[in-house]
Amino acid sequence: MSAAVWVSPRSAERPMAFTYGELARGALIAWGAFVVLLLIAFFVPTLMIPGALTGQYVLSSLLVMTSVIIIYGGLFSFVAMLVGSPLAWLIARTLTRVRPIPVHVAIFFLLGAVIGVLAILVLGLVFPNSVDGIQWPISALIIVPAALAVPFGWWRSARRALRKDRGAHRPRVANTDPDALYEDAL
Repeated sequence: MSAAVWVSPRSAERPMAFTYGELARGALIAWGAFVVLLLIAFFVPTLMIPGALTGQYVLSSLLVMTSVIIIYGGLFSFVAMLVGSPLAWLIARTLTRVRPIPVHVAIFFLLGAVIGVLAILVLGLVFPNSVDGIQWPISALIIVPAALAVPFGWWRSARRALRKDRGAHRPRVANTDPDALYEDAL
């Protein structure tokens, strides 16, 4: 039985070409990063409010808030990821001949910001009574995490792909038990 041989899609002519798997990995990383950043974006201002951590229902309130953000933020952002992935594919496909990573990061930062603005607009349409126009402080809690998560997802996926091309990618070790590793080394 022969081992599968990795053939990189990248070449001298297209140094930033990618596979669909790399695109999917980047999209999922961006989605996960967005949910984490969204939690941080909502918790930091909440914790800065004087008296926010007092009272008998603090823990239950924080748990409910976390659940609501993860469920609704995660669900809406997952749909946004599915809808936005073809646009990310088109942008990435256009940039396959552009090697400088800062160019990619800047363009995907803008894509994330646009997705954040569109999310605010869609939320305003879906929940017209809860959003009274686009208000900057609330909008920033969604736009900033989106603008940071999208380039982060691209960067992590691209970094892994480029390391794999150089042979620097290390597959994860299935057995991380130190005793077993020591015994296997004997």
